[in-house]
Amino acid sequence: MKLAFITNFCPHYRVKLFEKIAERYDTDFIFFSDSSEWYWEKSNILPKVNFKSDYVSGFSLFRERITLSLIPKLLFGDYDAFIKCINGKFALLVSFFIAKLLGKPFILWTGVWMHPKTFFHRYTFFLTKLIYKNSD
Repeated sequence: MKLAFITNFCPHYRVKLFEKIAERYDTDFIFFSDSSEWYWEKSNILPKVNFKSDYVSGFSLFRERITLSLIPKLLFGDYDAFIKCINGKFALLVSFFIAKLLGKPFILWTGVWMHPKTFFHRYTFFLTKLIYKNSD
């Protein structure tokens, strides 16, 4: 089984988890952060990893990371399933819709305890509910 695991970056506390996943499944870890986001703590050092990983380039637009190069990577990567964290609005929507377009399982990986109450999040909650409801 070949997996696409899409997330913003690999923090030090997830390295072992990602290594364990990579031991069991042929997994491409696809990272989309370039460390320039407003919330990024500049003292963070990205760890060295022992699994297949790739960075998809992009640009920032209205504080959101836009990674157009993610689209062909997911469309033509011959993945059996997609795992995506809840962060990254663009990457989340692209990953979800490509998985559904290809008829592949989409696994939403999240640790969010409650939905944020910002203006944007309140008015896009219908999309979030759609993704939760239609995830595998």
